[in-house]
Formats: sequence, structure tokens, C-alpha cells
Amino acid sequence: MKLHQISPNVASVEFGNAPRITVLFSYNTPVACCISGRGWFRTSKKWSVTTSKHINQWLDGAKAEERPQEFFDELAGRDEKAHAALCIAEKALAREFAKVEAQGDDHHGENRLRGELIAVRDALIVLEV
Repeated sequence: MKLHQISPNVASVEFGNAPRITVLFSYNTPVACCISGRGWFRTSKKWSVTTSKHINQWLDGAKAEERPQEFFDELAGRDEKAHAALCIAEKALAREFAKVEAQGDDHHGENRLRGELIAVRDALIVLEV
């Protein structure tokens, strides 16, 4: 995930590889996006004049299909769901790792769990950026 701060009240967040999705946020609200291979989209909800300017500047003349605000809320919420799932996985792996480590006789299992725990924690860091 990559965050691009455009101005104090405008940012875009890029995530995913296939398809790559870039979401525009105005005042912490997702209001437009670009989905590779599918095109540009903007909210059909009428926000403030300033938010409309943010969207139009970001689109820079690109033709954008209108979608309901819920479409953008759901796109932005994908990472929240992933974050919650990873937090649960991290806690479970940490408990299992502590048990195996305390036993001290299963170095293969300990190394496997350590690797999985590191991968989950790395994914959490990426989501929090």
C-alpha cells in the first residue's frame, strides 16, 4: 500500500497488484478511484464544492463513471477487514509460538512459527502505512 499526500486534506492510496486500485480521499472520505483495466470512477454523492474540486483536479479531465458512495466506502474498508483478520492471526500465532518456545524441544516448529509470525507482522505494518 502506498500513500500519496496531495495536499493537507487530499490523499490517494494505492493498493493491490491485480488489479491495482488507487483511491482518492478528500477529508478522509473515499470519493474517487482508478482500477487498472477498468477505468476511473467518482462518487455520485454530492459533497462540498471543495471536494468536487479535489475530485476534478485528481481526474484531470479523465472520463469517470459515477458510482454510489458505498462503492468507495467498501473499497476503502477492504484493508480494515484485512487488518482485523491479521490481528487475530497474530495473536493466535504469538500464543502458539510462546507454547512451542517454552517447550524448547521443537526447533523446527519454533522456526516455522517465527517465520509465520514475522510475515503476519510485516503485513500489518504494510496495512498501517
